[in-house]
Amino acid sequence: MPRVRHIVFFRLKEEFGPEEKKAHAERMQRELEAAAKVIPGIVWFAVRINPLAGSDQDVIIDSLYESE
Repeated sequence: MPRVRHIVFFRLKEEFGPEEKKAHAERMQRELEAAAKVIPGIVWFAVRINPLAGSDQDVIIDSLYESE
């Protein structure tokens, strides 16, 4: 069965301070993980906050779907 991997990077607004960024990222994580439970075709789904120390990305969604 063909599968599609989808990776999305998010950078939050620079005007947010570190605590605001953390709060927004955690909210995104909670809401995206909840939504993933009801979306058909998702094989695997992960939301990472501050995934790489040297990266300017704040949130990454890494997901695998049954097909296109």
